Amino acid sequence: MDWVSSYAKQAIETYDMSTALNTLRKILSAEAAGGHADNAVIGGLHKLAPLWEKQASAAGISDNFITAVLHKLQLYAALSLAERESTVKELLTILETRAASEKADLRDRGMASAGHGNVPADLPREVKEPTPVLPLNAPLTEVSGIGPSHAEKLKKLGLHLIQDALHHFPHRYVDYSALKPINHLRYRDEVTVIGSVKHTRLRLTRGGKVKIVESEISDGTGSIQCSWFNQPWLEKNLPPGRQIQVSGRIDLFLGRKVLSNPEWEPVDPKALHTGRIVPVYGLTTGITAKAMRRWMHSVVFGAAEHVSDPLPEEMRTRLKLPAVGVALRGVHFPDSQRHLADSRRRMAFSELLTLQLGMRRQKNRWQKHVGQALSCDEDWLAASVATLPFELTGAQQRALAAVVKDLASPNPMCRLLQGDVGSGKTVVAALAMAVAARNGVQGALMAPTSILAEQHYQSVRTLLAKIPNLDLGGEGLPAVRLLQGATPQAERKEIASGLENGKVNILIGTHALIHESVEFSNLALAIVDEQHRFGVTQRAALRKKGKEPHLLVMTATPIPRSLALTAYGDLDLSVIDELPPGRIPVETRVIYPLERQRAYNFVRGHVTKGRQAFLIFPLVEESDKLQEKAAVGEHERLQKDVFPDLRIGLLHGKMKADEKDAVMNNFRNGDTDVLVATTVIEVGVDIPNASIMIVEGANRFGLAQLHQLRGRVGRGDQKAYCMLVSEGKNGRAPRSDDPAG
Repeated sequence: MDWVSSYAKQAIETYDMSTALNTLRKILSAEAAGGHADNAVIGGLHKLAPLWEKQASAAGISDNFITAVLHKLQLYAALSLAERESTVKELLTILETRAASEKADLRDRGMASAGHGNVPADLPREVKEPTPVLPLNAPLTEVSGIGPSHAEKLKKLGLHLIQDALHHFPHRYVDYSALKPINHLRYRDEVTVIGSVKHTRLRLTRGGKVKIVESEISDGTGSIQCSWFNQPWLEKNLPPGRQIQVSGRIDLFLGRKVLSNPEWEPVDPKALHTGRIVPVYGLTTGITAKAMRRWMHSVVFGAAEHVSDPLPEEMRTRLKLPAVGVALRGVHFPDSQRHLADSRRRMAFSELLTLQLGMRRQKNRWQKHVGQALSCDEDWLAASVATLPFELTGAQQRALAAVVKDLASPNPMCRLLQGDVGSGKTVVAALAMAVAARNGVQGALMAPTSILAEQHYQSVRTLLAKIPNLDLGGEGLPAVRLLQGATPQAERKEIASGLENGKVNILIGTHALIHESVEFSNLALAIVDEQHRFGVTQRAALRKKGKEPHLLVMTATPIPRSLALTAYGDLDLSVIDELPPGRIPVETRVIYPLERQRAYNFVRGHVTKGRQAFLIFPLVEESDKLQEKAAVGEHERLQKDVFPDLRIGLLHGKMKADEKDAVMNNFRNGDTDVLVATTVIEVGVDIPNASIMIVEGANRFGLAQLHQLRGRVGRGDQKAYCMLVSEGKNGRAPRSDDPAG
């Protein structure tokens, strides 16, 4: 096709566009002439939206432009006369600009086709001053608009230099090209709604303790109620008639759509008109969203293209990844959802690659170190396993074989042992410590809580007591000792002396193990239980107590293999994926709050049969900010109104150590029927007789926490149950057979 016929085709397309634009322009002009009474179209301007959308789409007008216009039409009915006048003027201006740009575009493309110029298809229609180049190591005061005062405030976000801001990514986006009218919203949609405030009121509950601001937002197609807790100043910030955008998840209350505690800000007219995807950044006091976006725009377009790309072009092409400069621009100011997705994928790849390379380097360095090879006679190991009161599962045998092989190498072991609660990780750890003791060296096991440390202490002593040819102790001093924060000073000195002269072979304890006063004569094996509860520095501090000791870290948190290989790439991985024989899986259910009384009856039935139960709460005491049940208040209510004839205990983190011990001893001995507790019982509580757990406010806990909490029941030979109660924003939760596992 020659340039003449191509130009003619473009002219026809432009004529169709002009027709669609002229239709809307005439109707808007008639609306203005009628005093903005919303009668230029029968039923109101919003009735025009569906018909004009079809006409504009058929004419090839961009989706972003159509969406921007449609939202103006849909909001029109809810506006005041002054706002309607302003909206009509805005739309007419947009239409005039669009028409002019289409004519200019036709002329430019025709000239380019004719060979009279080289006008790129994506040439911007506005010529702007180039963004100043910003060095990556320059302070943020180099950005126009950021003075010393604002720079100090930005430091609270960890932003000091241009390169810091470049990696201060948005935590969400508002896609103005994909907004939905209120009447199209669905339950559980993550949405941004643009509308006008119809009315706002402040309501007090709980005797005035909780202040709720309720505002009704309308966009002409419908309305939605928004509620904010303990933010009374919003009543004045959201007067009737103000246009705002609110973002959050759609819930239902009494059959009506609501948004609870949504994020909100004034409408950005420029973004709405252009249909852009707008970034939303984390802020701090004194920094507005609008200012942050303006500064970030200067940073991104002044510095992103100057970031050197560590990935070779061949790799980027093979993996279909954009260059780092393009990705940085796309993460902050994407042109489309595809651009955003590709950019986020590139940045995620870079982060994971950096992490993986760091882990690999750390593992290589570790393997170059020379530690102590701890030999293990196969016959002795078999005899030791035979003394156990149970048979090892296949998974335990495989994990033990891997650990023993690592210990026999002069290169220090660095292994992650993953297994569900009750799968038998402690047995593997105890046998590893027995190998260390038989080689005349020391082993240490660090646990996150005193309860768990005491449990390990008792278990390890019991297991090692029957192992043959294990000369522990000497001169009457116990070989296995327990050290924690509450250990008396006299006993600490005794343990310190035993560690220095080598007569204490195994030390089990809490963070007290890494205190500077604790010194080993020859620590060759360091074991960390529930490793996610310790920081990297704490694990390193334990290893420094010895000379390149073997390291075994254990976790009961379910970790997908792909994530384990990424996040723990410096560790070899062993998984105990079998439960001991006789263990019955815990039945887990999500229940509605209205079913709570049935759950209490279920608890009573099991207590009558001699069983015990946990009732877990997310808070210790009632909070004005969080609308959740608290352990202290619920303990009183349960004892008085629900289980007056049962023995109810209370355990939480604010209690003194001796009080906690007394409560747990009563529960362990069967002197307490129901234990009301917080997550203080998350690890280290072994009550085989406990068969029921109810977790209140389950939506407040993460998956790992729910998994750990559930692990407190089902440790005996009877069927166990875990019921999760979610006080979601609408008082209900999705049901699932096993949400925690």
